[in-house]
Amino acid sequence: MYSVFLDGWQFPITPPKLQVSIKGKNKTLTLVNDGEINFLKTPGLTEVDSFDAVLPTLAAYPFAAYPDGFHGPQWYLDKLENLMKSKKPAQFIVSRVSPAGKLLFSTNLTVSVEEYAIKESATDGLDVTVSIKLKQYKAFATKTVNITIKKQPVAQATPTQSTAKPAASSNTTLKVGDIVDFTGSKHYTSSTGNTSYSCKPGKATITKINAGAKHPYHLIKVAGKGSTVYGWVNASDIKGAASASTATKTTATTSTARPATSAPKAKTYTVKKGDSLWAITKKYTGNGARYKELYNANTSKIKNPNLIYTGQVLTLPW
Repeated sequence: MYSVFLDGWQFPITPPKLQVSIKGKNKTLTLVNDGEINFLKTPGLTEVDSFDAVLPTLAAYPFAAYPDGFHGPQWYLDKLENLMKSKKPAQFIVSRVSPAGKLLFSTNLTVSVEEYAIKESATDGLDVTVSIKLKQYKAFATKTVNITIKKQPVAQATPTQSTAKPAASSNTTLKVGDIVDFTGSKHYTSSTGNTSYSCKPGKATITKINAGAKHPYHLIKVAGKGSTVYGWVNASDIKGAASASTATKTTATTSTARPATSAPKAKTYTVKKGDSLWAITKKYTGNGARYKELYNANTSKIKNPNLIYTGQVLTLPW
């Protein structure tokens, strides 16, 4: 079973076929009397060749998937149009599950919408087919170098007079969209929680900032730059970030004492009609692509991550 997602929303009917192309950029030269030689170069951007997706118009077919309820073709076409106009990349995810309910490998690419075409045919009734072409997106940014020239003091300072000036702060005010150097080794599933996972340092993009939180910055790795971070991190794990006292706002907190023998209860969620693991995960974390965390926390109750039932009580890992 396949499930295809773009920018957090799911295609109602899985495209009949997908083709992903990884194009090499090697250069072949012919030498006099020595035949051909090949210069190996970094591969080009991955391309998701044009694929067709059917968008039902009047009815929610029993084989279609609507995690957030039925939407007509215009809803999906508006999403595609906004992606192109906003000039922002999106996540393209293909989730694969075996007939036995085992979660197989997934495709997860940061992409741009290169083009799409709307097709209508009398043989398809009132349904609309949209043909979409995607290309891998790699973030880039210019590098700046700050050079500080120290001047020698003109005269010796007297014991009662100081010529020293306060050192300039190296802290930087960061904003969403900035590409930063992540130096940490773990990320958290929420900005206030303690559940963490190991990850590698490297270049990453700030996607959210929760001022005043325990882990105030949400990072997503920059492809090809070494990092595997995809979650909330501490300010101290970002090179040049403002300290906790300057990057966050002060909030008053109160705590209610409880008996030492009372353990905190795990958070739960009761499945409602139309729910999916993606939709539930997006509701609590803001990122539906992390649905595997919810699935792994409930493997004793869920055999197939694409099949949950109304009334099931799920344990929330966040």
